[in-house]
This record gives sequence, structure tokens and C-alpha cells, in this order.
Amino acid sequence: MNMIDATICLLLAAKIHGTDQALRDTAKSLIKKLPRGSRGMMFAIINSKKPMVLLSRVVEDVSVPELSPGTGADASARAQGSAN
Repeated sequence: MNMIDATICLLLAAKIHGTDQALRDTAKSLIKKLPRGSRGMMFAIINSKKPMVLLSRVVEDVSVPELSPGTGADASARAQGSAN
């Protein structure tokens, strides 16, 4: 498991359960599955007074790469359409 997978798990727990305790429990579960060097954010969530707020701040700072026109599902659909 990598940090992206763990972040998605935390976001799902926040969306589904919507409680601080659910985030703490999820982070505790994920700690065991992450490499030692990647566990810092999980410990921060576990020790935070308001994990939901912390997670929202962390996610706001994540940059999302834009897909170029030649990538993604849309491009593969166009490629299949032009092959026919």
C-alpha cells in the first residue's frame, strides 16, 4: 500500500462515516500497512483533536495533475472509434 491508497481510504472513511473516531480507526488500521517512512500523516490524524479538519487541510494542499488530451479513458475511446 502507498500513500495515495491510504489517503483514498481516509477520504472514503470521512465521506461514509463522517466522524473523527472513524478517521482515527481507519488511520490506525492503515499504519500497519504503510512503510515506516510514510506513517507520519497517519500519526498526525490519530493524535489530532479534529482529524476531519486536518484531513480537509491536507487534501486542499494536494496538487492534482491535469490529463493531457492524449491520455485517459476519453482518448482510448477515441482511438478505438478511429480504428473501426
